[in-house]
Amino acid sequence: ANRGQLANSEVEFFARAPGYTLYLTPKAAVFRLGSHVVRMRLAATAIEGGDTLEGRTNYFPSSDPKQWHTNIPSYRRVRYRSVSPGIDVVFHGDQRRVEYDLVVAPGADPRAFHLEFDGASQLRIDSGGELVVRAGREELRQQKPAIYQKVTAFAPP
Repeated sequence: ANRGQLANSEVEFFARAPGYTLYLTPKAAVFRLGSHVVRMRLAATAIEGGDTLEGRTNYFPSSDPKQWHTNIPSYRRVRYRSVSPGIDVVFHGDQRRVEYDLVVAPGADPRAFHLEFDGASQLRIDSGGELVVRAGREELRQQKPAIYQKVTAFAPP
């Protein structure tokens, strides 16, 4: 979570992964790829952290205690609520890669969700089905989509 340790107050959450930094604002997921910036537009009604991780983070950028940022929580997931009717986007990841899922409510139309990127010089689907977002010489790869449905088990009486 950004609690003032980043100068840009629009950023609510951020994550670092090999080759890029991800900044999450209410209107976009912003990827910094080297010196290039690519924005994935996401207009949400709310953005919130979920699944709080153990431990807290502290930032001490100088010897002045007024500039310290302490006891900052970290989250396993960040949810963008209602980016399209009945559709949320949930970012999650590990130390190697940040990914996102579309969470589609029953009865919602997944075709209502569209990806829009600003700052990309090229978008393409590679032979393995991954979305390749190119910005200058840098590439951001997004895994081929997978679909699944949570089903409640039915036990006969």
